[in-house]
Amino acid sequence: MKEHKSIQPVEIFATGLNPISIDGEYFTTTTDSWFPLWSYITIVCEDFLSEDEEQIGFYPKQLRSQIPQDISIKMARALFSEIENGNAKAFGESTFPNGDFTFSVDELSKFAHFCGLSGGFKLS
Repeated sequence: MKEHKSIQPVEIFATGLNPISIDGEYFTTTTDSWFPLWSYITIVCEDFLSEDEEQIGFYPKQLRSQIPQDISIKMARALFSEIENGNAKAFGESTFPNGDFTFSVDELSKFAHFCGLSGGFKLS
């Protein structure tokens, strides 16, 4: 009988374009964590993300585009606000209760921190 190997999630890398500290150089996570995070980000940041910028997060290996510094800073501010007011935690609990995907407020906080220090970023 042939043994099946478990499928490992693909990693998503965000690389800072002009980082102002080591924390802005890169952010990495798995697709299991990334897509719930990016889904939430597109909801929270819909007022200032273009449709093309929203799609970058869903198809990073295909689009190879960048999020500019001004948008990255707005994202950081919006995400920290959502974490502080409890909306991020409520979103994770209500949207992913069965654990099909992993939504972590800690991971969101790390990404927001990266956004604020990255000088803009590209995904791959």
